[in-house]
Amino acid sequence: MKKETIFIFPGNNGRSRRDYWYFELKNKLINAGYNTTICSANELNLEKRAGFIKSKYGLADVVIGHSLGAVTALKFTEKNKISKLILVDPSVKEVFEALITVKKKHRRESNILSAWNWDINYISVKKNSVEIKLIHDIKMEKRISSIIKDYHNDYAKKLGIKIINIESNLEHFTSIKEDNLFNKILNII
Repeated sequence: MKKETIFIFPGNNGRSRRDYWYFELKNKLINAGYNTTICSANELNLEKRAGFIKSKYGLADVVIGHSLGAVTALKFTEKNKISKLILVDPSVKEVFEALITVKKKHRRESNILSAWNWDINYISVKKNSVEIKLIHDIKMEKRISSIIKDYHNDYAKKLGIKIINIESNLEHFTSIKEDNLFNKILNII
């Protein structure tokens, strides 16, 4: 039996992969018998990023995307058939815009916002995915506001799915160890 191939698309535009839980999840998935790769690309344009990932890493059976990586995962899935798509606390353009404005972040974040085509072809994503899950962090919702949950509900409605609520160790699943998340992903896969 062929081992499933799993791609993990990190958040923070692929620059945070050493800081968060990606390597620990990768190791858990490898130990469970999956071929697992953490995919990153420095390309800002989402369509080019998805194409680069496909040309560099090939295709996957399962795609897991966190934060901005979840948006990349959606774009990747628009054009590639997969069995499972797992979106972990996906970024939302409006919230990202607000964070840039409030925090007056560096030019890189502004470049992401302007370079990315945030329009998702949800029909293609649904057609190309056998199963889609969206994992929402209730800790971040409690601290910031329910607005993120509203946007995640919008994603869920467009994808025709229900949200899975989990409390992270550190808001937005940014801890190195996120056992609740690991267990949920392993159960989904």
